[in-house]
Amino acid sequence: MIIILQFFCLCAVLSASSQNPPANTSKLKNAEKPIQEENAKNQPSTTLKVKSYAELMQTKNKAPITKIILTDANLANFTEIDFASFPNLEVLELEHSKLKTFDPACLKGCPKLTSLSLAHNDITTIAYFKAKNLPKLSILNLSSNKLTSIANAGLKNLPSLSQLDLTNNLIASLDGLSGLAKIEILDLSHNQIKEVALDLESEMPKLQHLDLAYNDISKITINISPSLLVLNLAKNKLSSVDGISISKKTKDTRLEGNITWLNLANNVISDTKALSELIKVLPNLVRLDFAGNKTTFTISQKST
Repeated sequence: MIIILQFFCLCAVLSASSQNPPANTSKLKNAEKPIQEENAKNQPSTTLKVKSYAELMQTKNKAPITKIILTDANLANFTEIDFASFPNLEVLELEHSKLKTFDPACLKGCPKLTSLSLAHNDITTIAYFKAKNLPKLSILNLSSNKLTSIANAGLKNLPSLSQLDLTNNLIASLDGLSGLAKIEILDLSHNQIKEVALDLESEMPKLQHLDLAYNDISKITINISPSLLVLNLAKNKLSSVDGISISKKTKDTRLEGNITWLNLANNVISDTKALSELIKVLPNLVRLDFAGNKTTFTISQKST
C-alpha cells in the first residue's frame, strides 16, 4: 500500500512539473527576445534607397546591397554611371531620374542582377547589351521613355529575359525583338507601331502575353504559337484579322491555339468571316472583346 501511495505521489509531482515549467526557464526565454530583436536591428539593410548618384557612391562597399532604388535624381548630364561596386546587386530601379541614354556596360560587375527598371525617364537610345554580362536578368522595364527603336539594343543577348515592358514610347517597329527565347510577357502598348510581322514559334516560343494595344497597326501577320494565352490588339486600325494564323510548326496536328483572351476592341474590323475562322481554331477562348468595331460579333457566332 505504501509503495502504491508513493507511486501516485510521484506521478502527481511529475504532472505538476510538466504543466508548470520552472520559472527561471521562462525568464530565460523572455530574456532571449530582446537580444534577438537587437541582433536583427544591427543587421545591415540589403536595400539602398537614395536620391542622388553621389549619395549612392558614398555607400559603396559598406554592405552586401542587393537592391538599389535611385529615383527622382537628376541624371540628365551623367555620361558615366558605374555599379561595379555592388557585385551582389539583384534589383536596380533608376526611375524618374531624367536619364537621356543608358549604357548596360555600367552593370558589367553585377552578374546577379535579375530586375532592371529604367521607367519614366527621357531615354532615347539604349546601348548594346553585350553577351554574358547579365546572365540572370529576367525583368526589364523601359516604359515611359522616348525610345523610337530597340533594333540595336542587343536584347537577344539577355538569355534569361522573361518580361519586357516597352509601353509608352515612340517605337515604330518590332525590329530587335527576334531571338527572345525565354520571353513570356511582352508589352508594347501605347507606341507608334503600324505593321506587325511575327512568327512566335521561331522568334518567341515561350511568349504567353502579347500586348500591342494603342498603336496604329493596320496590317498584321502573326503566327500564333501554342504558348500564347493573351493577345491584346485593342485601339488599332485593323480592318481584318485574316493575317492571324496558328503556327504550322506546332506538334499539334489539329493546328489549334491556346489563347484564352483576345482583345480586338476599338478597331475598324468589318470582316467577320475571317474572325469566325480564327475563333474556330481557338477552343480555349473564354473572352473576346470586340466592342467599338464596324460590326458586332460574339464567340457564339463562330463557325461550326
